[in-house]
This record gives sequence, C-alpha cells and structure tokens, in this order.
Amino acid sequence: MKPRSRNISEAKVWELLSSVEHHVDAELSARLGTLVVYRLADGRALVTQPPFDLSGRLYDSYDEMIEMLKEVEDEAKRGPVSVAEDLKLDEYFSEHAQSLADKVPDVIRVEARRCDFSLASLGHIDRALRKMPHNRRLAPKRIVPLLAYFGEVVRRRTDGRWLMRRVERSDYSEPFIVVDDGRRFSLLIVYKELYESGASLSALASVAITNLS
Repeated sequence: MKPRSRNISEAKVWELLSSVEHHVDAELSARLGTLVVYRLADGRALVTQPPFDLSGRLYDSYDEMIEMLKEVEDEAKRGPVSVAEDLKLDEYFSEHAQSLADKVPDVIRVEARRCDFSLASLGHIDRALRKMPHNRRLAPKRIVPLLAYFGEVVRRRTDGRWLMRRVERSDYSEPFIVVDDGRRFSLLIVYKELYESGASLSALASVAITNLS
C-alpha cells in the first residue's frame, strides 16, 4: 500500500498542531526510534523527527500509514522479491560497504559531519532526498551508496554483519544484515520502498533495528 502523503514545512507543522486536535502515538513513536508520530483527530497522521528535522510528513490516513508500516515489517521478515538485477550487486558491495557509504555526502549533497552513521543522520539524508526528483534519487550512483550507508547504520546498532546471497539464475547477489541468531534484514526492501513510495530511511531503519534486536 502507498498511502497518500506529502512533506510540510516547520511552520505548517506548528500551524497544524495548533489547529487540529491530536495526540502522540507513544507506542509507535517508541518503535520508530527518533520519529514522533501524531495521530490527528480528523484521521490523518503527522510524522516528525525533532530536534533534527522540524518539518514533517503528513499522511492523509493514519490507518493507511499503519498498514504501510506493517507491510514493511512483514516484508522484512520474509524477504522481498529480488531487484538485485537492477543494481547489479555482488560481493564487492559488502566487502566495500564502508567506502561506498562514505560517498553519501557527495552524491546526496549532505554535509559530511552529518553522516556519522547514527539514526539521526538518516533524518538529514531523508531531508536531502526529498529535494531530489524521483529518477535522480534512484540513480545507481546514489542508491548503491545509500544502501551501504543504511546497512552500516543498522549493522552498527544491532552488532550484525553483512551477508550476500546469490540470486537464483543470476550473476548478482542480494545484501542482508544478519545477526547471530540468524534473523536478517534485506537491504533491497529499502530500494523497493524508496522506489515505490519514497519512504523515510529513518522509519525503515527503526523497523530493521526493531526486527533484529
């Protein structure tokens, strides 16, 4: 499901919270880590990431947003339909994840000091991505470093490791972060969600870390 949503400015966030009855969804906010989710009385939802980003993402339907997050969590558990052919990933990707991730400031145009592999850093990257047209955001020269950076954030928070699995009848591989008990999260879920809905990397990372912790 792709719920209808749009970015709104900091001023619009404050205007909305001042004029529409709402409450913080404390349980969902806790699950999503650095994000704060407001459930509005008119059925909409607002997601913010204070203090790193005071703008917000406004969803037309709280229920549809919840359904989208559930689909992401379900996909994380069973693994997505592979799109490895699109990205042409192989063992080089996991072996050089750090150096690939280090390219993010240049290819996304984010200050290098912001890219410290924290959850908060994904908020800065989200904000930069929102300014890019969809086709530029998903160009291989950007999406491959983005996947590496995202994977490094999750790996460091979960004490996980990289795993590349060869896609059947293909020369390419699918990248995962895997933890000691065998649970794993496919990085291609991130590609799929960015391609289909422009999902927040911060929210996706929170789901991944929750599933692996």
